Amino acid sequence: ATCLVAIRASLRLRHPAQRERVVVIGSGRTARRIMDLASRHPERRFQVIGVLDDHPAKSYGSNPPVVGGVSRLPGLLSQGEVDRVVVALGTADDAAMLRVLRKCDPFGVPVDVLPRFFELIGHQAQRYRIGATPMLTINGHAECAFQRHVKRWFGVTVAAAMLALI
Repeated sequence: ATCLVAIRASLRLRHPAQRERVVVIGSGRTARRIMDLASRHPERRFQVIGVLDDHPAKSYGSNPPVVGGVSRLPGLLSQGEVDRVVVALGTADDAAMLRVLRKCDPFGVPVDVLPRFFELIGHQAQRYRIGATPMLTINGHAECAFQRHVKRWFGVTVAAAMLALI
């Protein structure tokens, strides 16, 4: 496995513009959103080659294909078929997911984890640790008094213009 890590690292240095072969864990709405974003942002260089999910969503299509359950991940990594893993809130329970992801450590493949409640994070999240546990701080988006007044003025102006047109 150590030799495989060294080979991958040297290949990335020689061919930095190559697309990364990505496996997404999960087949629900969140996984589909990540795959759609990857296709719309080619600068990220993701090529989603497959999906792993123990219980694929019934609404999931066939592109990219579901290649098996989460337990198949270490086998895919040992064959050198995957450059990155993206965990997108699949159906596997957290303990099972951790066991599989820990088996992947020796392969040196990066694992991206989508945080729960990602919709709240925005661009201003700050990260820190409590001991070994990573945390994210999500600051509220409170409006200042000036913003409230401008918003109110705009709403009243638009409403008055609409009434004048009627």
